[in-house]
Amino acid sequence: MSKTTIPTGGITADAINGTLIADDAINSEHYTDGSIDTAHIGDSQVTAAKTSGVGGTAKLLQVKVSDGTATSYLTHDNVFSATYDFYKLIGFTNASAVDGNLRFRWRSGGSDISGSYYRGVGQGVNLDSSGSETATLNVARYNDSVFDLTDTTNNNNNFGDLFEITLAGMFDRDEGLIATLKASINQFRSNSNYRQYQYGGFYANQGANENYDGFKLWYSNANVQYYSYAVYGFNKW
Repeated sequence: MSKTTIPTGGITADAINGTLIADDAINSEHYTDGSIDTAHIGDSQVTAAKTSGVGGTAKLLQVKVSDGTATSYLTHDNVFSATYDFYKLIGFTNASAVDGNLRFRWRSGGSDISGSYYRGVGQGVNLDSSGSETATLNVARYNDSVFDLTDTTNNNNNFGDLFEITLAGMFDRDEGLIATLKASINQFRSNSNYRQYQYGGFYANQGANENYDGFKLWYSNANVQYYSYAVYGFNKW
C-alpha cells in the first residue's frame, strides 16, 4: 500500500490529539525553546539529582526537632560533594545545659576528622539588658581537634544559637582552597544578654585526595535540643 504525505497546511487545527501520537514518538529534539512551562511539570519531578551540575542553589538537608528530645551530637554524612562550590548550614540549636559552647567538626566516610589541625579565630560582643556592651569575647584555636564557634569561658546562661555557616574547599581544591569555614552566630541568653560572634577557620592538614562529605555539630558540657537547620549547595556560576 502506497503512502501519501500530507503537507502541514492540510492538517486542520486540533486534528491531531494524544490518541494519534505513538508512544515515544516525541522526544527532546521536537520541543521548541519555551514550549514547556511550569504548568506542564508534574509535582516532585525536578529533584536535586536532576539539577546536578547545572548551577544555582539546592537544599540538600533539612532537620527539625521541636519536642525537646535531646541528643549528644548532630552528625550527617554524604552531604557535601564536588557538585557545589559552596555550602551554607543555616539554623538554630539549643543547649540542654546552660554552659555549652557550640562546636563544629568535619566528617569523612562516616568518621570524624579529629586530627589536631583545626585553626580558627573569632570575636564576639556581649550586649547586656541595659543596652551596654559589657565584654569583647575572643575565640581562638590553633591546631585543635575542633572548632569552638562560641566563647569557651563564662558561657553560662546560653539560651540558644542562631547560626549561618559557610563551608568550602571540602572537595574541589583546584584554586588552592582547603576545607574552610566562616560562621556568624547570634547567641540568646536567659539573663537578657545577647551575644554576636564572627568566626573563621580552616583544617590545615587536608591531603590532596581527602574529601570531607559530612559534619558534626554539638555542645561542650551539654546535649542538643530544640534544633532546626538546613544545608544548601551553591555554585559560583
